[in-house]
Amino acid sequence: MPTKGIYNPLVPSSETQTGGEWLPKAISVFVQTLLIVGFIAMIFYFIYGGIMWITAGGDTKRTEGAGKQITQAIVGMGIAAAGWAIISLLDRFFGLNILTGGLKIPTF
Repeated sequence: MPTKGIYNPLVPSSETQTGGEWLPKAISVFVQTLLIVGFIAMIFYFIYGGIMWITAGGDTKRTEGAGKQITQAIVGMGIAAAGWAIISLLDRFFGLNILTGGLKIPTF
């Protein structure tokens, strides 16, 4: 039993969830963490490409490499944003609540 005041989404608590609801919460935490880490990684990748561009010193090969890096970072940000948008649409249209942690797995 977790200590009062400390919330662990993966450990069932009689106050917040039943034993069968840990998987939806784990999926929600995983998706949120994946999106956050992905966006942070792409921002650093973009900044690194900008630094490569600035330090190229007019060298065409290094400038082209930096341009490719920046382009890849922008494409990656677009893919991550599209993933977030798809998850948000699923939340809204089907009531899955993946991002808020209220994901309901249908039982038969």
